Amino acid sequence: MKNRFYFYITILLFAKIFAQAALPNLDNLSNAQLDQIRKASLSNSEANSQDQIQIDNNKFTKPSEVKLESLPGRGNEEFFGYSFFNRPINFFDNIPTPANFKLAAGDEIVLSLWGETNSRESFVLNKNGSIYYSNIGFINLSNKTIKEAELLLSEKLISIYSTLQDKETQLDVELGKTKSINVYFTGQVTNPGISLVHPFTDVFSALVQSGGINSNGSLRNVKLIRNGKTYNIYDFYSFFLSGIDNFSSDRLLDGDIIHIPQVEKRVEIRGAVNSPSFFELLPNENYKDLLNYASGYTKNASSIISVIQIIPISSRDSDDVARKSLNLKRGDELNTLSINNGDRFIVNSITTNDISARILGRVKNPGEYQIPDNYSLKSLLNLAGGFQDPNYVNSINLENIKILRKSKNTVNNLEFSVNYADADNFIVEPNDTIIVYRDSNYMFSKTFSISGEVNFPGSYQVKKGLKIGDAIINAGGYTSFANEEVVKITINGSQLNNFYVDSEVLDGMEIIIPPLIKTIEVSGNVYNPGILDISSEKLTIAGAIQASGGLKVSTKRNKIIVTNANGKSYKPSFFQKQFKRLDYGDVISVPTKERDLDITQLVSDVSNTLANLLAIFIIIDRVNDTN
Repeated sequence: MKNRFYFYITILLFAKIFAQAALPNLDNLSNAQLDQIRKASLSNSEANSQDQIQIDNNKFTKPSEVKLESLPGRGNEEFFGYSFFNRPINFFDNIPTPANFKLAAGDEIVLSLWGETNSRESFVLNKNGSIYYSNIGFINLSNKTIKEAELLLSEKLISIYSTLQDKETQLDVELGKTKSINVYFTGQVTNPGISLVHPFTDVFSALVQSGGINSNGSLRNVKLIRNGKTYNIYDFYSFFLSGIDNFSSDRLLDGDIIHIPQVEKRVEIRGAVNSPSFFELLPNENYKDLLNYASGYTKNASSIISVIQIIPISSRDSDDVARKSLNLKRGDELNTLSINNGDRFIVNSITTNDISARILGRVKNPGEYQIPDNYSLKSLLNLAGGFQDPNYVNSINLENIKILRKSKNTVNNLEFSVNYADADNFIVEPNDTIIVYRDSNYMFSKTFSISGEVNFPGSYQVKKGLKIGDAIINAGGYTSFANEEVVKITINGSQLNNFYVDSEVLDGMEIIIPPLIKTIEVSGNVYNPGILDISSEKLTIAGAIQASGGLKVSTKRNKIIVTNANGKSYKPSFFQKQFKRLDYGDVISVPTKERDLDITQLVSDVSNTLANLLAIFIIIDRVNDTN
């Protein structure tokens, strides 16, 4: 029992360490972390013999947890296409008029003439789509583009302005104000009913403006109904998948109806395809069309496709057997398969023999590498990089490269220690794990950063004896906007308070030079807390409190705190409050006393309680006397 207890504790500790992650950044592992991996790998337990360890950013996970392509799970449940409608569209009054925009009742046009004749008039198309022009009468512009309207008006107005004929008078038509139109949305839409939409709107953008289509609605049988008849039917898949636009040329008119019927056939395709999802199929479409919508097979796709079909009610013997499973090869049999609503297609992945070895630690490109027969350790190490770099190789422990190898015949896995000079003679095997340690004697460069109001902010190398003041000078000195009296220092995100400009720069230090802001702040128990401008005259602490309305009652006068812009705080004495001038960026915090005990109220409450108790005793005594 005791041994089992320790075993469970060990498993829990490794579960904490081996959290899920991906493969990059393996070179960030410390020697101690590499030792942890090595110790874990040397245990030849059943779990360890079945699972390899993957590392990233000091965390670990099993391949079975990340290779989702081989699993037939549903994954992302979003149905294809509906997210296209989840985007806001903003229209503006000055949006350019589309070339195919056609005029209709309620639209305004602006007619301009210049040259021999100069005029500018606005006309609103009546309910018949016409305008009335003096000395000509009604001119019907309904269903005409702006260009067509311009040509028609030129022809009509020549009878009045003959100079239009020889171009001595020019004519121009532009769209004036347009009115929003009422469009009705019915069926499987997010917000059914009537909606106001922009007059330049087509069916697609109208659906976006109204909130889109719900997941039960068809994206392939969208109907535009006009004057009680189906004006057009749109299949948005051609737009989503191929960019074919068959809807923007149909301008919506006031009173149009957009109807979204229910999806009749939706099927799922998962596994080794490029875009797995749920797709809507038309009655005449087959597996080939479905595969096209899923963007084809991945490079790891098998020739076998698993199909889970729902048996139609008319063909079922029992609801207990409502599904059937098929394993079909690519080809005619699959393409001619009759597909039912709710069917699932799972494209299996090919299986491969693992002929890879893994390199961890101090190499330029840690990770997995495929190895041929008789592949030497030196060749693999050189492939991972760093050993041919004269500078980088100084940071590698060349004398103690570890190779961990699984073994069937021993309790523990095998471990080899190889010098890089002898690595040509060591042959790597599949599933080997190679651990390359850092050289503990190699000193990695230490850096600090400087930011804010200096001329050259950035990261710099720490040099022995470098002072904070010198670091600021090396960064180009202060800008004209800097608060030269204030320097903020943080190390690993924590503020450092006990420093001076001649303090030594440390590894990981961040030096921050804030901008000069000629204000102070008074917060807490004053009548007017807030910001005070001291650009023209600096204030004392007492003066700043007075300028903020003065202290309220119940103030802890001896607990007032002043915090400088560099983060340092102090509790001012009486004389400092009266005479010390505040610096830019100072914050005065005025605390409130805890509420004192109100003796008068306490005595009153106790007296009332005693009086009530006395009255109760008297009543009880009288009742006893009566009995």
